[in-house]
This record gives sequence, C-alpha cells and structure tokens, in this order.
Amino acid sequence: MKANSAMFQLLGSHDTLRFLTACKEGGRGWDRLGTAVERMMLAVFFQMTYIGIPMIYYGDEVGMEGATDPHCRKAMIWQEQAQNAVLHKWYQQLISLRKSHEVLRKGSFRPWFTDEVRNVLGYIRGVEHEKIGLIINNSPNPYQLELSPYRTDKNELTDLLSGVIFKNNNKLTVSIEPFGCLMLY
Repeated sequence: MKANSAMFQLLGSHDTLRFLTACKEGGRGWDRLGTAVERMMLAVFFQMTYIGIPMIYYGDEVGMEGATDPHCRKAMIWQEQAQNAVLHKWYQQLISLRKSHEVLRKGSFRPWFTDEVRNVLGYIRGVEHEKIGLIINNSPNPYQLELSPYRTDKNELTDLLSGVIFKNNNKLTVSIEPFGCLMLY
C-alpha cells in the first residue's frame, strides 16, 4: 500500500499515443468514436480516485490527440475554441473533489464488487470512519444495481458528482448511466 501511494498514476505520456486517441482506436465492439470521450472520462475518474499521485500529461485535460512519436508531442493547444471544454471541466471537477476529500488522497483501497458480465465495478476508499464508494459503468447500457451497503452510519448517500441522493438502508440501490460513474459519500 505504501509503495502504491507514492507511485505516479498516468494515462498517457510522451512515450505513448495520446489517451483520447487510444480510446478512439480501441473498444469492445461498441461505437468507439462516439464513446471515446466518455470512456476517457471513466479512466480519468479511476485515475483521480485510485491510490497514488495522478499525473496528467499536458493537453490530455483538453482532449489533445495524436498517435505515437512525434504526434503525441505536439505543442499545447492554447486556443479555448479548439479545446474539449467538457473534458476540461471534468478534470477540474475531479481535481477539486480529490483536493477537498482527504480519503481520495490518503485513504485505503478495497474492492466492493465486480460484475464482469455488465462491465461494472465498485471500490471503497476509506480513512478511519470516512468512506467513499466509487462505481464505474464501462458499458453502453444503463443499470440499476442493488448493492450491499458499505456505510452503516448514514441513511442517505450523495453522489458528489451530480448531487443525486440514494437511500442507504439494508440495501443500496443505485442507477448508473451508460459510461457513467458515481462517487457516493
């Protein structure tokens, strides 16, 4: 755990094709080009909520694209109209949440559930009594999930990304959009 907490967590670098380009080129049979930004947003969500130090390769936060050398090393796009504003706002939101919740920076990590058939996974970050449940739906389908509660001290959990409130009684039932994620606190 200590070694992981000191490691850089990166999606792209000067030695790889740009991550958004990789998302456009790869996929599991679904609309690769139409879902590339959403799938990149899920990867960024995981990067910002996992153990370690998120490292952002310049330009990824505004959707720069490029294949391998030299295309992955193009100059930064400074013109706002050429930047992906949705992706940039997403980075800003996740960085802000990471800064404001110590549990996302220093908390332990434990798996919560894995549903390989649906391509949905959940994990818990925790520091003492503070816990955040994180769910990723890496699928083009919406789902309603019935989960075992990870907190018994709260009757309601709020998704820090959207503000949606979920009842947290003997079971936790959540709805998750295609290529969506939840940060339950």
